[in-house]
Amino acid sequence: MGYEERNAWVYGLVTVGAAGFYLLQVLGGDASVALEARDYKGAMLYSIGGAIAVSIALSILVNIVAGMVTGDTDTRADLRDRQISRFGDYVGQSLVIVGAVGALVLVMLDQPGFWVAQAIYFGFVASGVLSAIARIASYRFGFAPW
Repeated sequence: MGYEERNAWVYGLVTVGAAGFYLLQVLGGDASVALEARDYKGAMLYSIGGAIAVSIALSILVNIVAGMVTGDTDTRADLRDRQISRFGDYVGQSLVIVGAVGALVLVMLDQPGFWVAQAIYFGFVASGVLSAIARIASYRFGFAPW
């Protein structure tokens, strides 16, 4: 497994973990309080910031360990790596757009800011997960640009 594929695994797993943390924080609160009234901002900021920090640290750690085990310390991306990365970005961007359109619809329907924030946040989460899956699948099952 190459450097870029390891990073795709880290990115995907950290994204799922951060979203799980966020859901536990928001849904695990007092059940007598309506969802719209719950404080979600701190949990959202912690999950986003934490995901960034953990992704960087875990990517470095995983690649150091993999380099020690396999002796492969090459971190340069070749043409195939760049094409797979671009493909993953293109696939994932569709869900960012879906989240943004969903947020626009919610604003037009005068829904609480809580739901607008959730639409945007989970659009980004779904984008990150789908992007990682597309990259990993491209590495595992082959990638043929059209």
